[in-house]
Amino acid sequence: MVDDVQESYRMVDYLCKLGHKKIAIITTPPSEESIGKLRLEGYKKALKDNQLSIDSRRILYNDDESLDSFSMKYGYEAAKKLLESDVEFTAVFAISDSIAVGACKAIFEKGKRIPEDYSIAGYDGIDITFYYHPSITTIRQPTIEMAEETIRILFETIEDSSYKEGKIFTADLIVGNSTKRIR
Repeated sequence: MVDDVQESYRMVDYLCKLGHKKIAIITTPPSEESIGKLRLEGYKKALKDNQLSIDSRRILYNDDESLDSFSMKYGYEAAKKLLESDVEFTAVFAISDSIAVGACKAIFEKGKRIPEDYSIAGYDGIDITFYYHPSITTIRQPTIEMAEETIRILFETIEDSSYKEGKIFTADLIVGNSTKRIR
């Protein structure tokens, strides 16, 4: 696995270093005990470490239980809600790349541009981030290495049931064209 708190921290810290002071996050509902909670923790820690206040109005999620919390539609609906509010923001950190793509659609429909009006960042490093226009800045997880290590650990556990090992992988921050420095 990767350290979701640390990697989210790294992305939000990157946005802060670009000059963003009003960063929104699209995450999972608080009722979901998932990686969304860990990624939100990294977001909050990065804001604090950059001496930025945490504005709960910039923490977005959708309560519609019919939506998959990691889907493009989920990101689209959450971003629409943000854009229709009076909350100021210059960047959005979406806790998954699919959410980021949905958020981009909502921004474009509002007649805004990425990254000229808003910077967008995702998490996971799925292929669409490279092929989307503009390419999306993301945290890319080393999925092949993670899968290989998981298989190795599984076989070790089968051979020796007392075997208890795990591994934390470092992800890569891939800078796309969806983020920009602001003054």
